[in-house]
Amino acid sequence: MPDHVHILCDIPPKYAISEVVKGLKAESSKYLHSNPHFPHWQKWSRRYGCFAVSADKREIVKNYIMNQRSHHTTQSCREEFVSLLLKDGFSTEIPALGDRE
Repeated sequence: MPDHVHILCDIPPKYAISEVVKGLKAESSKYLHSNPHFPHWQKWSRRYGCFAVSADKREIVKNYIMNQRSHHTTQSCREEFVSLLLKDGFSTEIPALGDRE
Protein backbone atom coordinates (compact mmCIF):
# COMPACT_ATOMS: atom_id res chain seq x y z
CA MET A 1 0.00 0.00 0.00
CA PRO A 2 1.31 3.48 -0.75
CA ASP A 3 0.62 5.00 2.68
CA HIS A 4 1.46 2.26 5.17
CA VAL A 5 3.10 -1.08 5.65
CA HIS A 6 2.07 -4.20 7.53
CA ILE A 7 4.72 -6.39 9.13
CA LEU A 8 4.04 -9.73 10.79
CA CYS A 9 7.02 -10.77 12.88
CA ASP A 10 8.11 -12.39 16.11
CA ILE A 11 9.86 -10.05 18.53
CA PRO A 12 11.58 -11.76 21.46
CA PRO A 13 10.56 -10.27 24.82
CA LYS A 14 14.10 -9.04 25.49
CA TYR A 15 13.59 -6.38 22.77
CA ALA A 16 11.40 -3.32 23.19
CA ILE A 17 8.91 -2.99 20.34
CA SER A 18 9.71 0.72 20.09
CA GLU A 19 13.40 -0.06 19.49
CA VAL A 20 12.58 -2.67 16.82
CA VAL A 21 10.30 -0.20 15.03
CA LYS A 22 12.94 2.55 15.35
CA GLY A 23 15.52 0.25 13.74
CA LEU A 24 13.16 -0.83 10.95
CA LYS A 25 12.29 2.77 10.16
CA ALA A 26 15.93 3.94 10.23
CA GLU A 27 17.29 1.18 8.01
CA SER A 28 14.41 1.20 5.55
CA SER A 29 14.56 5.00 5.31
CA LYS A 30 18.26 4.83 4.42
CA TYR A 31 17.45 2.30 1.71
CA LEU A 32 14.53 4.31 0.32
CA HIS A 33 16.54 7.54 0.24
CA SER A 34 19.37 5.88 -1.68
CA ASN A 35 17.17 3.94 -4.11
CA PRO A 36 16.28 5.71 -7.39
CA HIS A 37 12.98 3.79 -7.54
CA PHE A 38 11.64 5.95 -4.68
CA PRO A 39 12.45 9.53 -5.77
CA HIS A 40 9.59 11.05 -3.76
CA TRP A 41 10.34 9.31 -0.46
CA GLN A 42 10.49 11.80 2.40
CA LYS A 43 10.19 10.15 5.80
CA TRP A 44 8.20 7.82 8.03
CA SER A 45 5.60 9.17 10.40
CA ARG A 46 6.87 9.38 13.97
CA ARG A 47 3.94 7.24 15.09
CA TYR A 48 3.09 3.60 14.47
CA GLY A 49 0.50 1.02 15.45
CA CYS A 50 1.31 -2.36 16.88
CA PHE A 51 -0.99 -5.27 17.66
CA ALA A 52 -0.19 -8.58 19.33
CA VAL A 53 -1.36 -11.65 17.43
CA SER A 54 -1.85 -15.04 19.03
CA ALA A 55 -0.18 -18.01 17.35
CA ASP A 56 -3.51 -19.52 16.33
CA LYS A 57 -4.42 -16.32 14.40
CA ARG A 58 -1.08 -16.01 12.59
CA GLU A 59 -2.32 -17.49 9.28
CA ILE A 60 -5.41 -15.26 9.31
CA VAL A 61 -3.25 -12.17 9.75
CA LYS A 62 -0.78 -13.37 7.12
CA ASN A 63 -3.62 -13.86 4.62
CA TYR A 64 -5.03 -10.43 5.48
CA ILE A 65 -1.65 -8.82 4.78
CA MET A 66 -1.33 -10.70 1.49
CA ASN A 67 -4.79 -9.46 0.41
CA GLN A 68 -4.77 -5.97 1.90
CA ARG A 69 -4.89 -4.22 -1.47
CA SER A 70 -8.39 -5.55 -2.12
CA HIS A 71 -9.39 -5.01 1.52
CA HIS A 72 -8.45 -1.33 1.40
CA THR A 73 -10.71 -0.68 -1.58
CA THR A 74 -13.64 -0.59 0.88
CA GLN A 75 -11.98 0.92 3.97
CA SER A 76 -9.03 3.30 4.24
CA CYS A 77 -6.07 2.48 6.43
CA ARG A 78 -7.05 5.22 8.87
CA GLU A 79 -10.68 4.03 9.07
CA GLU A 80 -9.50 0.50 9.72
CA PHE A 81 -7.00 1.56 12.36
CA VAL A 82 -9.62 3.59 14.23
CA SER A 83 -12.08 0.66 14.09
CA LEU A 84 -9.40 -1.65 15.53
CA LEU A 85 -8.72 0.82 18.34
CA LEU A 86 -12.43 1.01 19.16
CA LYS A 87 -12.84 -2.78 18.95
CA ASP A 88 -10.04 -3.25 21.48
CA GLY A 89 -11.40 -0.57 23.83
CA PHE A 90 -8.98 2.27 23.08
CA SER A 91 -10.00 5.90 22.78
CA THR A 92 -10.11 7.48 19.34
CA GLU A 93 -8.65 10.59 20.98
CA ILE A 94 -5.25 8.91 20.57
CA PRO A 95 -3.45 10.59 17.64
CA ALA A 96 -3.32 7.95 14.93
CA LEU A 97 -1.42 7.52 11.69
CA GLY A 98 0.65 10.67 11.82
CA ASP A 99 -2.12 13.00 13.01
CA ARG A 100 -0.83 16.18 14.64
CA GLU A 101 2.84 15.43 14.12
